[in-house]
Amino acid sequence: AAVERGARLEIDGTNGAQCEMQLLAKDGVYLHEMPRKIESAAFFSGARADVAVRCSCPSAGGCAAMIRSNGRHAGAVRATETATTTQAFTGDILELLVTRTGRMDPDLPKVRVNRPCYLADLRNAVIPEANKHDLNVQPGMLWDGRPMQGFNFRHSPRTPPIADVPVGQVHEWKIHEQTRHPMHLHINHYQIQNMGGNEDRGDNFYEPGDWHDTFLERVGMITVRLQTDRFVGNMVVH
Repeated sequence: AAVERGARLEIDGTNGAQCEMQLLAKDGVYLHEMPRKIESAAFFSGARADVAVRCSCPSAGGCAAMIRSNGRHAGAVRATETATTTQAFTGDILELLVTRTGRMDPDLPKVRVNRPCYLADLRNAVIPEANKHDLNVQPGMLWDGRPMQGFNFRHSPRTPPIADVPVGQVHEWKIHEQTRHPMHLHINHYQIQNMGGNEDRGDNFYEPGDWHDTFLERVGMITVRLQTDRFVGNMVVH
């Protein structure tokens, strides 16, 4: 995936192989319960995912499966829309050659890992009203309705920060219009609370409770929560 091209990867077993994908982690953070069976995985600029693949082959002569980007569920816009935004790539990525072994590997066990405090589940947290904010990514980045004066790192003096985010607290942001450029937050991951009623994308890749530091999906608005742990200093969002 790149700035101009997003991909939605699925496994096509039309050449005999029967395959499944199990999601383990996104953007470097394990799911609260893993694995989770998915039909496809979203990739765009900055996005990462850890996926386990299991295939079987009914033929003694071997089988094949193709990992391809289908574009059907892509968070990126279609090529028929504006050329100035990220477009969905459709095409073959990688061929898997599968050999029959006479046995099927067992299902992966359901696992919950110990987590650091800054990745604790925030879905039932009580959020102070002062820590609830609106971030509008398009047009021009607005924070609670105010234009964000982005800092150009080639020039000085520095512009003031858009906000002071208190450390050691839980914050809730409603992020609007993040459909044409990935919304990336430095330092802290954020946990998806809801996707404006559009959580079901047809492939099980997104669920409330998942952690991201980069997000791009055609849902209009998402609500996220993050916990500012101990880091104090500049935090970049773009």
